[in-house]
Amino acid sequence: WTWARGGRGWRGLALLTGLGFFVGLVILWVNASAGYYLMPARLWQLAAGGLAWRLWTTRPTWFAGRERQLGWTGFTLLMVSIWLIDGGHSYPGWPSLLPTLGSFCLLLSVVNGAFNFPLMQSPPLVLAGRVSYGWYLWHWPLLFLPSAIGWGSGTPTQRVFAVLLSFLLALASYAWLEQPVRRGKGRTRATVSIAVVASLVVASAIQLAPSLLGPGFLEQRGQLEARIREDITVPGVYMRPGCDQWYHSDELVPCEYAPAGPDAPTVVFLGDSVGGQWLPAIERVAENEELKLVVLTKSSCPMVDEPLYYARINRRFTECETWRRAALEHIRELEPELVILGSSQYDYTREQWREGSRRIFASIVEGGSRVVVLAPTPILGFNVPQCLASLGRIEEGRVTSDQCNQPLAKVDPVDIVRELRAATATLPGASVLYMNDRVCKEGVCRGVEEGRVTYRDAQHLNAAFVEDLAPEFQQRLDQALRGNNAR
Repeated sequence: WTWARGGRGWRGLALLTGLGFFVGLVILWVNASAGYYLMPARLWQLAAGGLAWRLWTTRPTWFAGRERQLGWTGFTLLMVSIWLIDGGHSYPGWPSLLPTLGSFCLLLSVVNGAFNFPLMQSPPLVLAGRVSYGWYLWHWPLLFLPSAIGWGSGTPTQRVFAVLLSFLLALASYAWLEQPVRRGKGRTRATVSIAVVASLVVASAIQLAPSLLGPGFLEQRGQLEARIREDITVPGVYMRPGCDQWYHSDELVPCEYAPAGPDAPTVVFLGDSVGGQWLPAIERVAENEELKLVVLTKSSCPMVDEPLYYARINRRFTECETWRRAALEHIRELEPELVILGSSQYDYTREQWREGSRRIFASIVEGGSRVVVLAPTPILGFNVPQCLASLGRIEEGRVTSDQCNQPLAKVDPVDIVRELRAATATLPGASVLYMNDRVCKEGVCRGVEEGRVTYRDAQHLNAAFVEDLAPEFQQRLDQALRGNNAR
């Protein structure tokens, strides 16, 4: 800003923009989620906006007369961005240069109306642009909070209503908050001070509320949370080093369980962590039938022969594709009697689910192995342990709750199950094992069943709950192996 006052601010802002871009790349490389959500990785884009403003006000000699060229350049870059950037690109990363530079050029092109593009001057777009930042701030809590408090993610109609409501709130905050503060009208400073103090009071009250309710409340809440933690377990595979290396590596590390004699038949589990949630039951089957169990698992890696953009790492999950090919090759070398595989729900089309799954199944069946596909379990609209900690209670030494529930009909992935059945229908020796009606008894997905916590988050079943289901799991596995592909 010192440089800006001296008339040379555009050079400082240009330097900040360039350095900030490389800092953003480093943050993205170290932590993809932080790179996407946190401000430091986006500072260079804010600096680019400041640079555009500075050039617009100072108009250096090299800039004058080039507004139309800048306008068409910016428009072209934005169109290329829309066409080029997809789920296979990390963002913000190198691809973010295109829309940022495009917007930068468009901002510079409108000096004195030199670049006249009627669509950009239409009242609806101008209005959306004026309230865009407030709209951005409002829409997220309206979409996210219902799910966070256990109401579910809502129907498409409800989500559209939330976005429209956020637009109305953005209009209100623009007119009654942003503009008065920007123009300094009225008692702006007093209004802002009151708002800040009120926010601090509310935040402090939320933090102090448990203490104000007395030591008895804190003791009961602590006992409830401890009981919930005590009941939650994870499959043993995640306690063994190297068995699941997530996105950090594409190396295949087979892990052997329930070792039997050297001539014992082999069963292989292949899948992601949601498929792997059934390992306690699969281990019980291997033990009862004296089978050798080999586990091949990679978290967030679907058993669908299609590329996947993985939001947690903000790019295409290429490690999954390499690992999956190696896993299928290892299965062909093992020649197991049976392969049990399973995945979570992923953002694929129905055709991708059907054809991508069929290619995986066919590769295994052609090697002479039987295939049993675990239907994806419901993903609930709330985190079960958190919901139980807030709305549960302890009765007769067991956790219970009447509120942490969701109807199976709303969360059962019936479309995916239908495509999995279609994928196995033409492959002799392949079938689907469906357990969702047992996970969610009587059509209700409960956070706790007979004192047992059912989920360890919103999508992974509690390993202790899966152990309780082991006898019925083996019964339905036997039915699937006999060719019964029905529910």
